[in-house]
Amino acid sequence: MNQNITIIPENSDLISNLIRAVHRFYPLGFEFINEQFDGYQELKTIVDRKIKQVIENTIPEELLRLEIELKNLFTGLPLYFDVHRNFPSYSVAIEIGKVEFPEFEKVQRLSLKISLLTNCYTFFLEEIIKHTSVTNSFGHPHFTVVISQNLQTESVRRIKEIVTECFPTYQFVDPKILFSIKTNGVPYGQDHSDPKRDYSLFDFLFDSAPYINSSLSL
Repeated sequence: MNQNITIIPENSDLISNLIRAVHRFYPLGFEFINEQFDGYQELKTIVDRKIKQVIENTIPEELLRLEIELKNLFTGLPLYFDVHRNFPSYSVAIEIGKVEFPEFEKVQRLSLKISLLTNCYTFFLEEIIKHTSVTNSFGHPHFTVVISQNLQTESVRRIKEIVTECFPTYQFVDPKILFSIKTNGVPYGQDHSDPKRDYSLFDFLFDSAPYINSSLSL
């Protein structure tokens, strides 16, 4: 584990639980890869069960209720339930703004992440900029993701109430904590070719691929 981790006193129990969850599912401090670790096999079972629920249309009742409540709260706004994502979490995004320019488009979304590896959830505002004139090595448009906590107080309060009603055993985690605490290891879905790279608690427990190269403003 990264020796520079600082435990914030008022959040020490919560952070300790998050760190224990990472150690439970990932072989941090060991010389072998994820696939050789029993905890990682347990993680894969969780992902397989989640995907099976999607295929068989047996989505958990609490998630269906969450979708209904959020649609009622954000009436008229595009809402995306990415339950099919190949990661042990549920991802929900509410598009609250979109602006198009000749060379890029900018989308603002409220992003909610509910982990299946620990009883915690988080949410934040993300600004996704699609650079239509800039492409990567595969010819796909380049994206920039900027994450911040610039949320309206009333929206924060209502989202917390709704998630608590649907997932009563879950608690909110400040995204600043999740993105700022890092350790080495390889989150689910990432390549082992750079094993010494540090990843955040968010990458291990909530989601990884869309946020690996994100800019943070927390």
